[in-house]
Amino acid sequence: MESLGCSIVAVGWGALVGALLLCVVTGVVVTRWRRRAIAAPGEAEQGQKGRAPHVPDR
Repeated sequence: MESLGCSIVAVGWGALVGALLLCVVTGVVVTRWRRRAIAAPGEAEQGQKGRAPHVPDR
């Protein structure tokens, strides 16, 4: 019976760690997506002017 309790605790901790890892990965992905979405109009405007997006204005 003790091994059953240990198994239940292990599954609980595994679910907790998995949920936290999922939150971290989702946060990173959403942050990268938002940065690209915010930067996209500026890059399109620079592309229309004939400049590379990574070259700053002087």
